[in-house]
Amino acid sequence: MDPDPTPLPKRRTFAFR
Repeated sequence: MDPDPTPLPKRRTFAFR
């Protein structure tokens, strides 16, 4: 899990990851 610079919700980040 990397700290995405984009203002996206954590749940969304998980989907991308």
